[in-house]
Amino acid sequence: MSTISNAAQVMVDKLVADMQGQTPLSSEEQLLVAKALDTMKNNVTFENALVAVAEEHLNTATSSLLSAEGKINAAKDAIVADADNLALIPTMSSNIDARLNVMSTDMSNQLATVKPTVKAAVDSSANNHVVSYYNQDVLLRQYIANSYHNHKPNTVAAVDNYDTGEFYCYIDYGKTVTTSANRWNHLVRIKADGTVVNTIKYDPFITAGADIKFIPLDDDTMRLTNYTGSTLYVQQIQAFTWEFQKVIDYNRQYYDKVSKKVYVVNSGILNTLDSTNGFVVVPETIFVDQDAFDTWATNAGHIPLHNMGCSFTNSNHAVGSVSHNGNTSAPASTHNLQVYYGGRNTTTYTSFTGFDTKIGYSKCPWPKARSLNIAGTINSAANGATGNDLVNNWKGALAFVDMYGNTDRLMFEYFTMANGHHYSSQVSYFSTMVAYSHQHRALISDISGQDYYSGGNHTSWASLGLTYGR
Repeated sequence: MSTISNAAQVMVDKLVADMQGQTPLSSEEQLLVAKALDTMKNNVTFENALVAVAEEHLNTATSSLLSAEGKINAAKDAIVADADNLALIPTMSSNIDARLNVMSTDMSNQLATVKPTVKAAVDSSANNHVVSYYNQDVLLRQYIANSYHNHKPNTVAAVDNYDTGEFYCYIDYGKTVTTSANRWNHLVRIKADGTVVNTIKYDPFITAGADIKFIPLDDDTMRLTNYTGSTLYVQQIQAFTWEFQKVIDYNRQYYDKVSKKVYVVNSGILNTLDSTNGFVVVPETIFVDQDAFDTWATNAGHIPLHNMGCSFTNSNHAVGSVSHNGNTSAPASTHNLQVYYGGRNTTTYTSFTGFDTKIGYSKCPWPKARSLNIAGTINSAANGATGNDLVNNWKGALAFVDMYGNTDRLMFEYFTMANGHHYSSQVSYFSTMVAYSHQHRALISDISGQDYYSGGNHTSWASLGLTYGR
């Protein structure tokens, strides 16, 4: 009741204040109002009515609270039910990360393939090579003498390193027709910036070998290696010197993509090979046989380097020729010049390869065989001679395939040397496409022939050079 009384008093005070603002109540009127309110606030029925109103609101509030409680309990049950699913999130996250890593690796491998594919498509439309004795972008060797030059390289090992952007090539011509000591050997390196380094040795360097190739080392160079007589020889960079050598149990070499070291096995014990220390024993790692070593290296993801090379033969390989006859070339029925590739024109003595750490070490498919046809013959009066100058222009298509399966199509054209023609005293030897760098569009070619100069005499000429596709 005290609460109702207080409320009634507040109502009276407010009513009086409001009335004073307009027409104030008289004392009698105020008394009547007060009595009426007093009667109302002391009336049990009125109180019951107020309580009933309050109770009605309370029931409504209680109903709302009970409804809210039900919803809260339902939400709690839902959260409990979802707790197991929420617990799966870390596992799902790990699975998603693993799948993303696989996708990233696959994408990298695809890009590694796509890049050379796009490059080949662009380059193939403008890859022309025009050479002669006096026209080479980089002259590797010239030769003029009164003896025949009718042989081609015997052994050729070449590799494009797509990780470093470099190209390496080893060329051995075998023994000549005069003496086995007179042998041309070349080490050609094209650096990433296009610089060409050519090292020549005029006496034998390799005399036997079963797996001649270039392998990558930790200094990002590639070294010529030769496996022969159970010994692995490793060349000093750009020098005809064996810097390291090691007897190994079997012809197995693996490249570690992380440390960039090469692994071999000697007396059952693992050895590493690096550019500074050479071969270093790892005594705590032992293999019972070759299969155990292969399994260990394969499981670790190391790149196999063995069996990527070529063999060596201590001989010389003569080439065919086309003789000039007046203003034509004989035999007139063919009028073409055969093209050789690499060493002895077979994969046994030739190794065209590519390397990158995503794909590994791979041999390239053998180039497509082509012949050069006569594109033109130039005749003019010889100075002080009764004969005519004769210069043949040979032209034909070539095709090299890289480690990714992309084909580079080349147009090769060369001009012979000539003085006055003298029938069979003027000869064009079959040309050799020694090696090709897909990265640099660089072709190493060997052209040669005989030239007549007087009285039936002739001289032999040869040019080994490097040209860039245009």
